[in-house]
Amino acid sequence: MNGSAADSRCPMCGQPGTAGSRCAHCPCAYPIPERDGTTRSRPEHILQFFAHAHLPAPLAAVSRPFCELAESIVGTLPRNPERTVALRKLLEAKDAAVRALVAREDAS
Repeated sequence: MNGSAADSRCPMCGQPGTAGSRCAHCPCAYPIPERDGTTRSRPEHILQFFAHAHLPAPLAAVSRPFCELAESIVGTLPRNPERTVALRKLLEAKDAAVRALVAREDAS
């Protein structure tokens, strides 16, 4: 790749990508760092927990809308403590929804 911008890699999945863009391979389109290791906007740490590409299809289908909403929250609301609370509670809701799908009926 001879030192081009495409030498940058996604910090989440390791796939190559264009510096300053968003990863096409990762759920939640994780930002790809610039060549100097910085990103244009600091990535939201909690977004990694909304990843769903690694899940079996039924679980991914449950998780995907939560990932999309998390991206929307990060893209539209200012970074502040209340946005962090919103993302944390959304993550709790996503985890509960996934557990609801995999829960055994006889376990209650």
